[in-house]
Amino acid sequence: MTELSDQRERLLAKLLAERGLAAAPRQSVPRRPEGAVVPLSGNQRGLWLTGRLGLDAGAYVMFAALRVAGEVDEDRLRTAVRTVMGRHEALRTRVVDTGGVPEQQVAADVPADVAFSSVDGEDELAAFLRSEVDTPFDLAVAPLLRVRAVRVGPGDTAVVFSAHHIVCDDLSLAVVAGEVGDVYAGVTPGPAGAQFPDYVHWQADRLADGERQRQLDHWHDRLAGAPAVLDPALDRPRTPNRTTAGGSHRFTVPAAVAGQLTEVTRAHGCTTFAGLLAAFGVLLARRSGTDDLVIGSPTTHRPFPELERSVGMFVTTTALRLDLSGDPTVAELLGRARATAIDALDHAEVSFDEVAARVAPRRDLAHHPLFQVMLVLNRGGATGSWAGMDAAELPVDRGTSRFDLTLHVRETDGDWPATLDYSADVFDADTAARLADHLLAVLAALVADPSARLSAVDTTTRDDRLAADRLNGEPQDALDPALSLRHPGVLTRIAEQVAAHPDLTAVLDLADGTEVTFARLDRRANRVAHVLAGWGVGPETPVGLAVKAGPDALVALLAVLKAGGAYVPLDPAHPPARLAGLLADCGAPVVITAPADRDRFGEFHGVLLDTADDAFTGEADAPPTAVVPDDGLAYVVYTSGSTGVPKGVQVQHDTLANLTGAFIDLHGFTPGQRILMIPPLSFDASVGDVFPAWCAGAAVVVHPEPAAIGGADLLELCADHAVTAVDAPAALFKRWVSDLAGLDVDPGPLTVMMIGGEAVPTAAVAEWAALTGGKVALVNHYGPTETTVCATAYRTVDASEVDPRAATLPIGRPLPGVRAYVLDPDLRTVPVGVPGQLHIGGRAPARGYRNDPARTASVYLVDPTVLSGRMYATGDLVRLLPDGALEFLGRVDDQVKLRGHRIEPGEVRSALLAHPAVAEAAVAVRGDLLVAYVVPRAQAPGLDELRAFCAGRLPDAMLPGAVVVLDALPLTRHGKVDAAALPDPDPAARLTPYEPPRTPVEKTLAEVWSEVLHVPLVGRRDSFFGLGGHSLIAAAVLAKVRSLLGVTVPLRALFATADLAELAEVVEQAAASDHTFAKRYRSGLPSAAEMRVDATPPDDIEARHPVRTGPPQRVLLTGATGFLGAHLLSELLSRTDAEVHCLVRAETPAVALARVRANLRRAHLDVPEERLARVVPVVGDMSQPLLGLAQRDFDALAESVDAIYHNGAVMNFVLTYQWMMPPHVGSTVDVLRLATRYATKPLHLMSTLGVFLGANYDRRLITEADRPEDPTGLDTGYHTTKWVADMMGVLARDRGVPVSIHRIAAIVGDVRTGTAKTESYLSRQIATCAHAGAVPDTPDVIDMLPVDRLAGAIAGISTRPSALGRDFHYYRADGFSYADLGEVLTAKGYPTRLLEYPDWRSLMLESPDSAFGPLAFGLTTSHRAHPVFDCSATWAAAASCGVEFPPADAEMIARHVDFLAAAGVLPKRV
Repeated sequence: MTELSDQRERLLAKLLAERGLAAAPRQSVPRRPEGAVVPLSGNQRGLWLTGRLGLDAGAYVMFAALRVAGEVDEDRLRTAVRTVMGRHEALRTRVVDTGGVPEQQVAADVPADVAFSSVDGEDELAAFLRSEVDTPFDLAVAPLLRVRAVRVGPGDTAVVFSAHHIVCDDLSLAVVAGEVGDVYAGVTPGPAGAQFPDYVHWQADRLADGERQRQLDHWHDRLAGAPAVLDPALDRPRTPNRTTAGGSHRFTVPAAVAGQLTEVTRAHGCTTFAGLLAAFGVLLARRSGTDDLVIGSPTTHRPFPELERSVGMFVTTTALRLDLSGDPTVAELLGRARATAIDALDHAEVSFDEVAARVAPRRDLAHHPLFQVMLVLNRGGATGSWAGMDAAELPVDRGTSRFDLTLHVRETDGDWPATLDYSADVFDADTAARLADHLLAVLAALVADPSARLSAVDTTTRDDRLAADRLNGEPQDALDPALSLRHPGVLTRIAEQVAAHPDLTAVLDLADGTEVTFARLDRRANRVAHVLAGWGVGPETPVGLAVKAGPDALVALLAVLKAGGAYVPLDPAHPPARLAGLLADCGAPVVITAPADRDRFGEFHGVLLDTADDAFTGEADAPPTAVVPDDGLAYVVYTSGSTGVPKGVQVQHDTLANLTGAFIDLHGFTPGQRILMIPPLSFDASVGDVFPAWCAGAAVVVHPEPAAIGGADLLELCADHAVTAVDAPAALFKRWVSDLAGLDVDPGPLTVMMIGGEAVPTAAVAEWAALTGGKVALVNHYGPTETTVCATAYRTVDASEVDPRAATLPIGRPLPGVRAYVLDPDLRTVPVGVPGQLHIGGRAPARGYRNDPARTASVYLVDPTVLSGRMYATGDLVRLLPDGALEFLGRVDDQVKLRGHRIEPGEVRSALLAHPAVAEAAVAVRGDLLVAYVVPRAQAPGLDELRAFCAGRLPDAMLPGAVVVLDALPLTRHGKVDAAALPDPDPAARLTPYEPPRTPVEKTLAEVWSEVLHVPLVGRRDSFFGLGGHSLIAAAVLAKVRSLLGVTVPLRALFATADLAELAEVVEQAAASDHTFAKRYRSGLPSAAEMRVDATPPDDIEARHPVRTGPPQRVLLTGATGFLGAHLLSELLSRTDAEVHCLVRAETPAVALARVRANLRRAHLDVPEERLARVVPVVGDMSQPLLGLAQRDFDALAESVDAIYHNGAVMNFVLTYQWMMPPHVGSTVDVLRLATRYATKPLHLMSTLGVFLGANYDRRLITEADRPEDPTGLDTGYHTTKWVADMMGVLARDRGVPVSIHRIAAIVGDVRTGTAKTESYLSRQIATCAHAGAVPDTPDVIDMLPVDRLAGAIAGISTRPSALGRDFHYYRADGFSYADLGEVLTAKGYPTRLLEYPDWRSLMLESPDSAFGPLAFGLTTSHRAHPVFDCSATWAAAASCGVEFPPADAEMIARHVDFLAAAGVLPKRV
């Protein structure tokens, strides 16, 4: 990239002139003293740190690519490159780490890295260039420059210069390319400029005398309070696993627009850079919804003429904070952009990393600090010749990106070429293309009228406007307020169903089984309607309905409508004061309630009608006469109010009719169906159940305690009562999915699941579909109460059509008759993919808020496409997806939904402020918790006191679940409560006193932190960054740790751990791979002598009874729900007639059996039902004493079984010896007791060949006859406890117990399908190699055994009497190499490179969040002990059972890779 050197010079000159200053006296860069240490400049140090954090991966490779019309001679090019390298020390520099401090070392002579190749066609050339410019450098190896010449055809050559940014900037690379071309052509270049190492040495001295501090102080003030992260409408959220994967989108700024931009900026005293900065700022502001932006931009600092031809990293990245607040005009924004650029240039000598350390010391690994987008303006086109031949710049589309977005623009005559680099972590390619189109629209809009205010500037593109129109279907007649859609009123449709299906059930009450037919519902409602009419109920009359859902409540609801009134549903469980307030607000003259709730309405002075009245038992043939217009009031529902007062939403009959018709069509409701209504009548979601059901001739099913229904209960209920559809809040649906996990599920008559209320995870939808066999349609409803229940819907089965990276289900498209608009704050259509407020129009908006015309007018606006229509501003943030569906993102204001309840924090805040001890309050949701933040007047009230106080004012769902006491509420610069700054509730942590370090590692770390951070007292709960640490000293801290503890900890760990104690755990895990750690800290691993003691079987384990012989009738299998366990169970059922008793951790035997069956399905094993009938579930837990069984059950099992297969294990290479003892050693003691009580039974013990990985077995020949006597050097809790369990089996055999031990190496998927275990060591390793694009260059082999053959061998051998009491080893010496694995991965679309083992190990350690991350700490720094296994006796025994093991080859590992890809654990194929 080319930085802003010429702009800087012009701006600096102008700045000096404005200040009345003359040019500074000429200076020069002095030569550094001989032998002087050359530090890294601040900017270089930042790049070095980025590499150490694993965030480089080729993204910081600078390149210059030329297309040359001619043949390039290899020897001449190599000579020219060597000559130029000799002229510039930066090209002979490497970066080394000396005690945690990086420095530059310049070599006198290094070989030139020049290579020649050829390609066939443009596609191959593009692929080569992309690979070349994205290939990283090793900073410790010089030169950090490489040159590639690629022959494309006769007289057609591409020449690519690549250098790491740490030694080269864009201008420097142009110097290098130009000088190489001159030398190649025989032209002697001019004198070389000053050497970059000299400049760095000089600059370090200059900035040490106070200038650095002055500039850092400026940046601290300038960036104070700036947003830490910008979200320009990402396609997916950031994660801590940020990579440099990216892409490029090339486009052109048309000459006409470019010319106008030049004229406008010149007219306003600005550079074109300021114009582009303003335009880019508007684009980002429109996409992010913020007016406070920080945009990065590179600036060249070459203060002396002799530096103009120097090669080095002279670039400083500056953070440009642009203020778009106050709705400025375009001209005013240009002035702000100009001032921002000048200000940055005046303070550009300090490095970005120093600025970041001062302003934001704690780095979030999910994003780049301070800014995430960058703007780069280049000037001029590439030269027309190189090395005496015609040449042109060769564009390259990169596969990496340093930032979320980087906009490159080249200012030339005519059209301006531009490129938008984007991070593939957060953006898709089509989004980048839309961003570029949006930028062009912004540029055109800004230059069209510089006097216009930003709010008046329309920056949408034609495609955006078309997409907005398509959202609402075909264009409607703007003059038709009904949108050509009319539905009969609900009373008319219900009457039709009464006439057509009088005997069908209309209401089913599950409390007592009561069924009400349509005919009886109609007649009972008629009778109550007459009573209501007698009390004056008619059109527009509200009637309170405070009855729990049931036949009486539904009769009353219908009766109110038949009388012409509007029902007002109330929850009778709410506090009497709240009920009284709602009734007073709506003005209801009549309230219907149950007899038991009459006393809750003591302050109500109207008519109180209870359901024990004769009216509810009587009937009438016809309702009273009542004429209700289409827009007459149907019901009033109260919702939470932001002012602390609930809002009564008035809904009319015409919108209710539209919803009813749309729902019947959407869900396919027909006569005779049954809909289970979960929401109470006081939730408007019930409206979407009652009226669509009745108007379709279907029944409404009510449950006395719907929230208590469990997953299994739901399906049983549906089966018993022929329920065809269920309407439930998303929170309850998610609980049902969790309840049913692992069970065999039959949805029975259920065909539709309706959910809503909050976002629905796609994973839950997919799991539900898998559980129910894809037989149940799922419909996601969205709609505020103010838009008549539901405005948009999304119908799916398993969400497979949804972008797999989406976390939640879309909310779909508008219902028929409804219109949806995604608008910005100025009511303009927002681009596709950009968040905007959803506005709902058409036939959905309710009448408004009762008795509150001002509030109604503020949110019910003019519908832009429907004559006399209105649209409701929902306050919800959504975005229009490329496929035309809407995605819900959150709230514009602070209204929230919690567990399906709509909560206005303002209402909760009002209740809190009513407490006499509370001076100020705020409310926020943290996870599933409603948190109250209070500033007390004196003594702060506790949580219990606050809840009790608010309980008289708020429903239970709105009571705070936690309280945080603050001295003052945090405020934004606009004086509003800064919700983002409200701390998470953790009062215990705030009140916890100093905790001294406990372990030796914690004490050592505390000493290091104390020394480096100059903090006298460091506790185990202290944070490195909280004590003042920052990125610039992080490497030095870890170097000190390495020198004191001999442990290499990844730099990333210091950023990812919360406190000293957590970092100490990481250190201990990292050190577990070195057995010297156990010598220093005894808590790490036991000694060999201690392990031998643990391996001695208890005295009661001995063969006191005869051995049971003959075919077994009953066997015990542990680990049946594991990977090998599924195949072992299948083989035992196939090869024997025995009952197989499976020990499974579960709640009941039925659940245990379901999990066994589910595991067989996961393994794609089709076991006949007649064999499965021999599976007997045993509920237990092998990590508990007696395998988790009661003593009598344990004894009964010991008496009944004839053989035992102990296959259970915990595959974890991180947990400690103490953690792994119960499941491995404790369970082995128990199965040995089972094997020796009442009778002596054969025990088949599954173990690992890892028991022979001790130091004393290295390179020794091991056969099945060898015992693993010596555990010295075993280095994980897994291997050490497996050794103890294995040795215990050997020693028990010495006492006469027939123990056979099957020691196994690595297992891969079965031969037929490749189905494997994604969590296995090998699977994790393969997945991480694919993600990292690297495999280790090591002589080790990947020993692979297909799981089905292994299980067949174990089962077959175990049934042969001659094999009892022997050991069997399963290891393929002809295993696959890691280089072979890399070739397979590359062939499968996951390109990998071969890394030296130390480099690959470092890469694994720097990725603690990867699939292999938890296991990487076990990678040794040197050769791991490994025996030579001779397994010939085992292969012969397996062959005698008809089992052959195929060779470990590419086909086998390819099946495993294909399975992992299908399971979604591998990256996207290239």
